[in-house]
Amino acid sequence: MPSINKLYPILLTFIMLSVPRLAMSQYENNDDKNIRENPEITQIDSIDCDIEIPAYINRNKNYIITNGADWSRFSRRTVAPDTTVSIVHIGDSHIQADFATGHARDMLQQLYGNPGRGLITPLKMAGTNEPRDYAITSQSRWLSSKLLKKPWSSPMGFTGVSITPKSKKCDLTIATLTKNEPEKPFNNVKILHSGKLEISRASVAGQPIECDMEYGDGSATINIPREVTEITVEMTKENYLSIFGIVLANTKSEGVYYHTIGNNGATYSTYNAVEGMGADVARLDPDLVIISLGANEAFGKLSINNITDNIDLLVNDIRLHNKDATILLVTPMECQRSRIIRTKKGRRRSRNYSVNANILPIRNAILEYGRKHNISVYDWYDIAGGQGASGKWVKDKLMGSDRIHNTREGYRLQGQLLYEAINLSLIHISEPTRPY
Repeated sequence: MPSINKLYPILLTFIMLSVPRLAMSQYENNDDKNIRENPEITQIDSIDCDIEIPAYINRNKNYIITNGADWSRFSRRTVAPDTTVSIVHIGDSHIQADFATGHARDMLQQLYGNPGRGLITPLKMAGTNEPRDYAITSQSRWLSSKLLKKPWSSPMGFTGVSITPKSKKCDLTIATLTKNEPEKPFNNVKILHSGKLEISRASVAGQPIECDMEYGDGSATINIPREVTEITVEMTKENYLSIFGIVLANTKSEGVYYHTIGNNGATYSTYNAVEGMGADVARLDPDLVIISLGANEAFGKLSINNITDNIDLLVNDIRLHNKDATILLVTPMECQRSRIIRTKKGRRRSRNYSVNANILPIRNAILEYGRKHNISVYDWYDIAGGQGASGKWVKDKLMGSDRIHNTREGYRLQGQLLYEAINLSLIHISEPTRPY
């Protein structure tokens, strides 16, 4: 039997050869989880004109596949006088930042009227990125919960965010922000919550203002006698209180609300975990509910049956409590996943990218679900360029360096195309063939 001294060089060689293998295997299957849940997306500066649409965008397919769904009610209400309609757009990080949806909102409101900003969510108070056109701040101390960070410290709301005051008395300052854009005033503030609260004082620029207060089941409404762009609300909680979101309205105008519910890293299953999701969406009285999910599912273990089941759960939950609302599913466009390869010494050598092969079967599953259940689908995958689109978007600086999220120009393009597709459905009602 060989002595330990003779075996030692062999063992040492084996260990040395194994180290880089272990290091490489640790990183080569990186699922980009941190990027998806904590994206770094460039803030959008105001752009006066629409960007040029590249030739690989399938603009002739930029319409909604109705699958037999009835869009006539939504269409009639949109053009009816003295009527305000409500769109609710649910999604992941692409929606949370509100870049594409914000542009679609602006364009729809320019055409049909602007009744206010709509739903805003205390995302920044919960420790995550917030759209640039509003701010929710406080002098009080709060606990917070986010959709993907369990266990939740307080009841989770349908917005995917919940904040709970640490003391009986608390305050919130709510403001709309502008940058090279018209002001977005409001005269009506509705606080969506669980538990009970009482509004003790409202002030503008430090001066008290007399307001009418209305209390409902899970909401407290402040009717302000004039239009403002900022208000501070002082409240007293009874027992417990969790706030999920705030709706800003301008009751002097009619038009289109475009509410967004977006959470970084969200999937169909994460929204299904929120108790009363469909019933709480009904608080926004939607005429159209858009669901843009599926991208994050592509970074996990692929199970089409499981994904389809979760689509069905969310759709049926929303349909049950929002019987007059049209539902629109959006397919995710092609993206890429990465892996980090390190040298033998553990130093980073490179980050390699490849097309996420799970995206296409998920897109196909959403299309098939829409066909089977008469649910409308906006096939963003095909419209954006189909297979190979992600490489073209990166080359044209429409997709960011993470190859998952778009750049400011890319999101603006996406918002423009979505606006055109929605507007086309409102005009034609019946399914178009070649709109351009």
